[in-house]
Amino acid sequence: SNTVKILEGDFLLAHNTDIGGFEDALTELVPGKAIGSFAAVIGTGGAAKAAILALKNLGFKSVAIVSRDAAKADAVAREIEPVLDGRIKLKGTTWSDCSTENVSLVVNSTPMGQGSVPVPDFSRSPVSR
Repeated sequence: SNTVKILEGDFLLAHNTDIGGFEDALTELVPGKAIGSFAAVIGTGGAAKAAILALKNLGFKSVAIVSRDAAKADAVAREIEPVLDGRIKLKGTTWSDCSTENVSLVVNSTPMGQGSVPVPDFSRSPVSR
């Protein structure tokens, strides 16, 4: 989430807590640093970008950004690459083209499963192998 704090002199200080929150939660699940690990992040919104930054902080070296539209995933990769300091390799892809060999983590940053958005059947997806 985004938080804005009002400081003295009517200055505003903005924080995004998504990165730290995701990183803290993931730290409990991933033992030690995940140096060299490969993750797949499903989705291309703000939550996906926060997840990618947290994965960088945790030592992941490669992330596939998975979208229904590979061009949109590539655009997100190009947008976020400048803040990654070359510490993580990004690739935009679709489910059908996603290579999941050696994937150690899949992050769902889409609204599927929330409210009325159904969870699709992944029985024929790369993740189910």
